[in-house]
Amino acid sequence: MNRADRGNKLLGEVLTSPLLAAAPLAFRGTVWLKAASEATKAQNPAQAKRYLDLVVQNQAPQAAQAQTLLKGLPS
Repeated sequence: MNRADRGNKLLGEVLTSPLLAAAPLAFRGTVWLKAASEATKAQNPAQAKRYLDLVVQNQAPQAAQAQTLLKGLPS
């Protein structure tokens, strides 16, 4: 019940944690994809694009998925 706010807060903490940079690439890719998904839900395509670009630029295992999602974002 009403866990979205708590989940978004935790996602924000993970994204800003200095430990994220040392995390395995697959984990970082998952975090960035989730952040992009939440940004899309919040109607913030610029932020979604930023996170999807991170997935692609870092060649995370989710890069193909991120490229597909990028194509669906408004220009």
